[in-house]
Amino acid sequence: MHIDQLEPGKLVVWTAQHDMPGWKGKKIRFDLNVNENGVTIVNFNHSGWESMEEPYAMINTTWGSLMYIKQYVEGKKPGVWHQG
Repeated sequence: MHIDQLEPGKLVVWTAQHDMPGWKGKKIRFDLNVNENGVTIVNFNHSGWESMEEPYAMINTTWGSLMYIKQYVEGKKPGVWHQG
């Protein structure tokens, strides 16, 4: 990944550099915002797709699986819905 933009605590933008199918040249962006309760909200975007065909579906599913990490960080059990 190449770091295109970095604003600590606010924004990270990467461009994929490798030749793995469907990745080269794609943008990955993380926007971080702190809400009124002091909770950091992460908005994630992986863009630049030519189509919704393979490998998009596989990569989309993989990102969804990785998002379970958020629940571990918060001390929750992944896959269990928590309100609040």
